[in-house]
Amino acid sequence: MKDQKRVFFGFEAQAPWPEKFPVGRLLDPLHRHMTVAFLGNIHYPDLEQIFDSLPKPDFTLGFAGYFDECLLLPPRHPHAVAWHVRFAEQTVQTLNAFYEQFTAALKSAQLLPEREDRPWLPHVTLCRSPFDPHHWKKQFTPLPVIFTRFNLYESIGELKYPTLWSQELLPSFEEIPHTADIAFAIRGRNVNEIYQHALTALAFKHPPLVKYLALEGPVETLDDVIIKLNEVVALSDEESGCSFKAVSYHGELIQDQNGIYTWEMIVDV
Repeated sequence: MKDQKRVFFGFEAQAPWPEKFPVGRLLDPLHRHMTVAFLGNIHYPDLEQIFDSLPKPDFTLGFAGYFDECLLLPPRHPHAVAWHVRFAEQTVQTLNAFYEQFTAALKSAQLLPEREDRPWLPHVTLCRSPFDPHHWKKQFTPLPVIFTRFNLYESIGELKYPTLWSQELLPSFEEIPHTADIAFAIRGRNVNEIYQHALTALAFKHPPLVKYLALEGPVETLDDVIIKLNEVVALSDEESGCSFKAVSYHGELIQDQNGIYTWEMIVDV
């Protein structure tokens, strides 16, 4: 039976997780993920045989979103608490296209069970039963989330999911050293994505900013991005206080050979 493994593919999730959660069997932060395809118990050599031919993410940049709702799954007799992930429309299109291509390849290889035709539900599971559903629903707070790896996981029990294989993606943002203020390297495929990822970076430091991620709007230049970010910072400061003073008018968009833009964002604190 050593060739039998219980496996699934998913994107590794990173977020400014709360220090305390309601009671339940919590997944370790290192094992929190957004499942793409759950294969279940399989003869692992069958997967190894076709692994190299499976479509892998053809995008080099990771992606960002935010948790907007607490889900109890399955709805009728829940045994898991998950947070639903909301993405910008461009990200939704990219992920849905990959999901359809990837699951179709697994079904063709007869490694993915045929299920009724239903849309993919992007979510990250945090807790398994026993738990108090009312308590989890009541204490839910929206938070930003990013995904920077596509992994093949093994489920070995006790909520442990070691990684068997991983494809790294460029982080949508990274904090970088700066002498006095806070600085980030922000990445995106266009100016709108630069704005979304910059605001996500700020929300990792100051989570109340996450509610402004829902306010998608076009920006055309880097100056537009900085103006809009400062409007959000000022609005948040008026409403409940904010950890930042302003985003500096600094830097320029630099494009690499893959078409990914990077901007150094400096934040006055």
